[in-house]
Amino acid sequence: MTRQELKTAISNAVKEPLPHGGRVKPYNLPVCDFDELGDVIEHQQKRLKTVKQYADIDDRNQQVSSQFFKDFACDGCDLLCPGVRIELISDAKLADLIVKDLEKALEGELIISSLDLLGVKAIDKVLAACKSQPVAKRILLWGGVGRTRNDQIVGLCEKHGFDELVLMVRPTVRQAGGVQAWELGNVDQINSMFAHFNGPVRPALFVVVNYQLDDRTVGFDTAQVLELAKQLKASKGRRIYLAVSPRTDPAAPVLDLKQQDAIVQKSLELAAAFKTMGLEPLLVANPSAPKEPMWLRVSCHVPAVDWGPWFVKHRFAGPQFGWVMWSYPVWVREPIL
Repeated sequence: MTRQELKTAISNAVKEPLPHGGRVKPYNLPVCDFDELGDVIEHQQKRLKTVKQYADIDDRNQQVSSQFFKDFACDGCDLLCPGVRIELISDAKLADLIVKDLEKALEGELIISSLDLLGVKAIDKVLAACKSQPVAKRILLWGGVGRTRNDQIVGLCEKHGFDELVLMVRPTVRQAGGVQAWELGNVDQINSMFAHFNGPVRPALFVVVNYQLDDRTVGFDTAQVLELAKQLKASKGRRIYLAVSPRTDPAAPVLDLKQQDAIVQKSLELAAAFKTMGLEPLLVANPSAPKEPMWLRVSCHVPAVDWGPWFVKHRFAGPQFGWVMWSYPVWVREPIL
C-alpha cells in the first residue's frame, strides 16, 4: 500500500469510535499523516537518527537507520517520529534521488544494483541516466524479485544499451540466530528469466558458494547450480560470478578452517564444471579479499574481478536495504574480517 492508501485506510477505520476505548498505533509511519485524527491515534514514541533524503550522498552519515528518510517538511517538525520508510516513498522520487547520485561522471564500466523498489517508469529513468554515462560497459545486478516484471527488466536493459544483466541467485535459507523463519529464495524466478533473453543483453549468474554447504540452505545443491548454468548457456550467457566468504551474512558465525576448506574445494569443483560447459567462472573480490586466506586460495585457480571501482554508490545501494533489495551484492561489497 502507498503512504496515502495507508492514511486513508486508518482514517476510515476510526470514523466510528473503537470498542472499549481502543486506539490505533501506526507502526513505522509518519506521525504527521495522522495528527489530525486526535486521541484515537497512539503515536509511536521513539526517535531515530535518520537520513535526510535531500542530502548529498557524500554528506550522509552512514551510522544511521537508513530504512527511514526525512524531507524538507521534517526540518521544522518537533514530533517524535521515525520518518518515512523507504517502501512508502514513491518510486518516482527514489528514481530522482538515484539519478542525482549518478550525476558524477563515471569512467570505464558501470555496475548498478538496488533498483528493486522501482516500477518500470522509474527504472527506465535511472537506466536512461546510466546510458548517458561515458562508459565502455554497463551491467545491471538484479535479484529476480521487484516492482518491475522480469521481462520488462530485460527489455529496459536492451533499450538503454546495457551489456550484461547479472542474476543474483539467492536460495531459500533459514535466518541466523534464534529466529525460526525462512527467507524464500529466488531460484525459480531466476530460472524463469532465461526465456526473456533473445537480444543483445547477455545474462550472467552470481552465486555465493557458501550456500552450497550451509546447513541453513534448502534445496540448493550442485545439481541445481549446474542446471542454472545450463540454462545460462542456452540463453547465450557466458559468465558466472562466484563469491566466497568466511561468513554467509553478518549474523552468521565465522566458519572454521574445516568448513573453509570445504568451500574452497567446492569453488574449484564448480569452476571446473563451468569451464567444461564452455562458461567463464570469475571470482568477485570483496574489500577484505587481499587479506582473506580463503579468497586468496580460490583466486589462485579462478580469475578474479573487482567490481569496486565501477560500482554505483547511490544512496539505496547498501547492506541496510538487503532485506528488501536482493540485487545488492553484500558478500562482495562489505568487509568480512
